[in-house]
Amino acid sequence: MGHSLVLTYLQVPAGGDPDYPAGHAAVDRLTVADLDTADSIIDAVEEELTAGPPPANASDEWPTQQDLLVGVQRRLHRRIDELRAGYTDEEAWRDMAVLGLFGRRVLFTGGLTWGDPPTELFEAIEELSEFPVVLHAMGCDRDVSA
Repeated sequence: MGHSLVLTYLQVPAGGDPDYPAGHAAVDRLTVADLDTADSIIDAVEEELTAGPPPANASDEWPTQQDLLVGVQRRLHRRIDELRAGYTDEEAWRDMAVLGLFGRRVLFTGGLTWGDPPTELFEAIEELSEFPVVLHAMGCDRDVSA
C-alpha cells in the first residue's frame, strides 16, 4: 500500500493572529441544530463517548444529541487551543506554511501519509472547518476566493 500527499488549508486574518477568544465564544453558542452540518467530528466524539461505560445517570438513548453537543464543544475548544499552539510555536512552522494566495494569507499544512493525519494541525483545521461559524468568528475561512 502506498502513501499519499494530503494537504489542508485555512485562510487566516491578514492583519495578525486568529481571534481565539471569539472562536471559543462561538463554540459555546453552538446548539444541537449546528451538529447537522458536522460529520467526522460527530463520529469521533461518539466513538470517544461509547468507548467506556455510560455515566450512571445516562438515559437509555445515551449518548443523546445534547451529550454529543457537549463532547463536540469540548473537542472544538481543544482544537482552537491546538491551532493557537501550532500557529504561534516556531517549531511547528516546519509542519506548515503561511503563504499569500489570491491576495489572502493562507495557512497550509499536511504531508505524506499512510492513512493517519500527517500533522496535528491538519486534524485541528479539518475539525474546525466543520463549523464555519467558529472559523468566521476567529476571522478565518476555508474560502480563499473573492
